[in-house]
Amino acid sequence: YPVEGIYEINDLWDQMEEYVAFGADTGVDSGFPELDKLYRPRVGTVSVIGGISGHGKSEFVDQLMTRYAKRHGWACALFSPENFPAHEHAVEISEILLQKSHDKFAPNEMDLVKDFMQDHYSFIYPADFTIDDILERMRVSVLRKNVRACVLDPYNMIEHKRPKDMSETE
Repeated sequence: YPVEGIYEINDLWDQMEEYVAFGADTGVDSGFPELDKLYRPRVGTVSVIGGISGHGKSEFVDQLMTRYAKRHGWACALFSPENFPAHEHAVEISEILLQKSHDKFAPNEMDLVKDFMQDHYSFIYPADFTIDDILERMRVSVLRKNVRACVLDPYNMIEHKRPKDMSETE
């Protein structure tokens, strides 16, 4: 009878054959050669980007998500309340796509990125910033758009519910 956490060879065989035939999944490249030597995300993994406030982590993540979308077709779901309202965050991403500031856009230039953004981005802004609400909307985005990357930026904006008698370190 199956027991969670115990794997027999028959459970692993298909993955073993795929690994031998095709090698390890090395992740996707960003097009930043020096970064790609150190970091290549794969679907199903978690990445944490940390640093000092105001030093460009959110912009860096937006740049990476845009590169993964353009280079590999990845769709992403973004929870980024510091970039609220959503339309302003979308304009920032259109600036990355068009490689210029929005005040330099030609009258119809945003039309060039509208379909791409519709296919590759979901902006997650639930009424309550609880992890359950955010993850549920991300789950829906995965089902709707085959999302490959979910961004929680910043994690400390999420309401964490814990019992009153539990400390922050438990």
